[in-house]
Amino acid sequence: MKLLAITCSLAFCLGLLARAQQPAPPRPPKASSPWSLVISFQNEFELDGHIQVREWQFVGDKLDLKKDLGMAQWRSLAMAGEYHLKHHASVSLSVEDFFFHGHATVNKDIWFNGVHMSGSDGLTSSSTELYRIVLTYEKKIHAERKLHPSLCIGLITDFLTFRVVGRVLPDSWGTEQREKFARQTLPFPYVGAKVFGELGSTNFLVAEFGGTCIPEFKSFFVEGSQMRLQYATAQGGLDYGYRLRKSSLQVGILYRTLRILQESTEDTNEFLFQALGIRLRFEHAF
Repeated sequence: MKLLAITCSLAFCLGLLARAQQPAPPRPPKASSPWSLVISFQNEFELDGHIQVREWQFVGDKLDLKKDLGMAQWRSLAMAGEYHLKHHASVSLSVEDFFFHGHATVNKDIWFNGVHMSGSDGLTSSSTELYRIVLTYEKKIHAERKLHPSLCIGLITDFLTFRVVGRVLPDSWGTEQREKFARQTLPFPYVGAKVFGELGSTNFLVAEFGGTCIPEFKSFFVEGSQMRLQYATAQGGLDYGYRLRKSSLQVGILYRTLRILQESTEDTNEFLFQALGIRLRFEHAF
């Protein structure tokens, strides 16, 4: 009887040991997240640009961004969240903050937004603010082995507050040394295209271009009278990228232009720039 009990105990222990040595059933693979994050830094050099602001009868001077205000270059930082949909489509939302710096002296006194300022004492525009928000829907239209073109549609909005700070002269009509283009800002539709080209298992190129041109129209904003708006922007770039598992690093060149026109009986405000620069981009898929 004792021998039988020992035999049963040994058989039970051997059974547990054999079961413990069996490989565990494989876990289901973790589903990849449809989200990705893109952070980019741009350093742009001014090719052409000006600002002109009228306030009632006081016609503002047409100030060259580089020559009159010292804005030879500027930087920006953008962050975007992208959600990948089915059927090779995605939706993204990006926010970009521009950092301007400019100071110059001119050999004449200038008018800006009804303010008369001394040009020889120096004009500063470093506190100018520009924020860009872009909502994009992207859809791949055809996929070759190493070439992946896609089309983009979306909405784009620029919030601009331009400042020119200088010594105000005694005969000045006003004192506000800024113009808030952002008070008459609307989201405008835009279209674009992108081509993603594989160079190997880890290297790739991305070429993109997009923009919009909205002809002058009468808006619902009122500044003395109903404000008429006109808006145009374009952006193109070519980036080289290196893939690191779920992340990628990209470096490339960027061309960008922007024109905003606002006109009423009280104001005539125009802002224009064209710039060429470099771009660094980091992308991570969660």
